[in-house]
Amino acid sequence: MKKTISILLCAAIAAVCFAVSAEAAQLHPFADVASGSWYEQGVIYAYEKGIMVGTSKTEFSPNADTTRAMIVTILTT
Repeated sequence: MKKTISILLCAAIAAVCFAVSAEAAQLHPFADVASGSWYEQGVIYAYEKGIMVGTSKTEFSPNADTTRAMIVTILTT
């Protein structure tokens, strides 16, 4: 359930705010975010806007559990 919440929050942020540019969708630093995945646009948007920076420079960990601290950070950004 936490995994689903994490992914849904990323997608919701992108859907509510702004569309990600086509150029940005082609390039992102995360090896674990598959090109063309349904959440890729949301991950790129959150990364570009500084809402989320991933778990390392090359990993976003889209399947990781979301902690309460992560959710508070997302909501206050």
